[in-house]
Amino acid sequence: MKPVIGISCGFETTHTNMSVKRLAGTHEDFLKMVRSSGGTPLLIPQGTAEEAVLYVEKIDALILSSGRDMDPSTYGDTLKVEYSSTISGFGVFAKRPMYLASDCERDLFEIACFKECKKHLKPVLGICRGLQVINVAEGGTLMQEIPEEHARIHFVHEDGWIPYHEFNIVAGSILRRIFERDRYVTSSIHHQAILELGRDLMISGFSSEGIIEVIEGTNLDHFVIGVQGHLEKTIECLPLYKKLIDAFIRISSQK
Repeated sequence: MKPVIGISCGFETTHTNMSVKRLAGTHEDFLKMVRSSGGTPLLIPQGTAEEAVLYVEKIDALILSSGRDMDPSTYGDTLKVEYSSTISGFGVFAKRPMYLASDCERDLFEIACFKECKKHLKPVLGICRGLQVINVAEGGTLMQEIPEEHARIHFVHEDGWIPYHEFNIVAGSILRRIFERDRYVTSSIHHQAILELGRDLMISGFSSEGIIEVIEGTNLDHFVIGVQGHLEKTIECLPLYKKLIDAFIRISSQK
């Protein structure tokens, strides 16, 4: 049977002709990605820690998807970014639009889901925000803004172009074994990144500026990988990511 892959999703406010609605969901790209490698996607809306236990019981593996910034309180920090409804696009350094503002309820729920998966050794893949959730769940911290001296652009251009850059892959890592190379390319759509690495984690990919691009768990019995780039958006033009998803689904089917 195809493994059931839970995909975390948050709430977003949508304006329609009739009313304003708060909808739970995520990008269709995540569903296509899971199906393309033989998995059955199951959306998991944010909820309580008690519900996290029930959801994880029903799935074979978990994808922590992209979304809003994490609340700094979840990693022992105070807010240093200004969020405003008057800011459009991706904003500028330390000034961001409201759609990026944190939802602490989602943060705590996804941390609970990760910990429950860890307890039962169910595979976890974190994408963009998902990598950050894994790190915080393991006691790590985040940069609320990547320092301005890093000249690299970390957001989508006005014409929709997604910037890319190379990163180094650490020898001996799971990613190195899957990709069979020491460098690859990742998308660059984020203004936050890992500051202090969490426990039971190792760095398996990093940029030339020292930004952590990929992490993985140190427990060989528990498949955990977090990727800062949006592999769900680039899986067709960067085919090695398909190998990563295939490996994730294959291991999920064995649980």
